[in-house]
Amino acid sequence: MQRFNFEVLSWSLYVGSETFEGVGPQLTEEAKKHLMNAPQGGVVSILLKYIGPDGNENKLGGVFSQ
Repeated sequence: MQRFNFEVLSWSLYVGSETFEGVGPQLTEEAKKHLMNAPQGGVVSILLKYIGPDGNENKLGGVFSQ
């Protein structure tokens, strides 16, 4: 099985009208708390800046609805 290395540089998390930002691969406790308490039907977005296996810096985002 081939493995790929990714390094998360930073992230931005949007929960409703709240914005949380951090460095590295882990969410802050405050961001986790708001994520876990997001209202039913609310929209959550995340944007990651990372270095992929090719050594280039990239961005990846996602939007989710509960």
